[in-house]
Amino acid sequence: MNIIESNSNKHVKHILKLKAKKYREQYKEFILEGLKLIDEAIIAKENIRAIYVSSSNINDLKVEIENYKEMYPIFIVEENIFKKLTSMQNSEGVLAINRFQDERELDDSNVIILDRVQDPGNLGTIIRTGDAAGFNNIICGEGCVDIYNEKTIRASMGSLFHVNLRKDVDILNEIVNLKQAGYIVIGSDLGTDYYYTDLCEKKKYVLVIGNESNGIKEEILNICDERIKIPIYGQAESLNASVAAGILMYYIASL
Repeated sequence: MNIIESNSNKHVKHILKLKAKKYREQYKEFILEGLKLIDEAIIAKENIRAIYVSSSNINDLKVEIENYKEMYPIFIVEENIFKKLTSMQNSEGVLAINRFQDERELDDSNVIILDRVQDPGNLGTIIRTGDAAGFNNIICGEGCVDIYNEKTIRASMGSLFHVNLRKDVDILNEIVNLKQAGYIVIGSDLGTDYYYTDLCEKKKYVLVIGNESNGIKEEILNICDERIKIPIYGQAESLNASVAAGILMYYIASL
């Protein structure tokens, strides 16, 4: 195992660069932090490039280090340097660099399309909930937050390795293609008179969720087959995007 003791080490500089989207795109790599995400990546046979362990956590991670070193390069990072690399307050003292995933073909399950969702926590939660609800196809339109943002990765809890995830997609063209494949396209829209419980037939559905502040673009709503909303019983104007997506995905999955 190699020891990293300097801030000027090339690995330290590289990891810090990967915190910015432009460098993630340039190198086609992103950061995984914590045992759960690393183990999920290993199970999914993801392309992990290297694993970095804080010197203060070596004893706690003896078993994991022994397992990891059979498969990947392991670097021990001096504690004060590792603190600059972690984005977590209570870090487990381990992170990895992973290659971008290959884009997968969509399967025949339901689809969720996200229009300009900006909050990385929302995106990660929607990915996780989609995985749980059987929405195996998750499409992020142009203008969505980066799927490889560290907060998105953490909120997904490894589900990004389980689903068919696509990014920077032209939503209008994608909807046309999905309609031709037999999908019914449903837009979440507070302006409609129809509630989600008005859906009662089991079909192949595409659910579209819009931007947290502005909803779905009008030109996208105009080509949806149906518009639905979730009733608001209190004084809140609307639901959080990930909460709304979860309610709608689970209802559609139950049909």
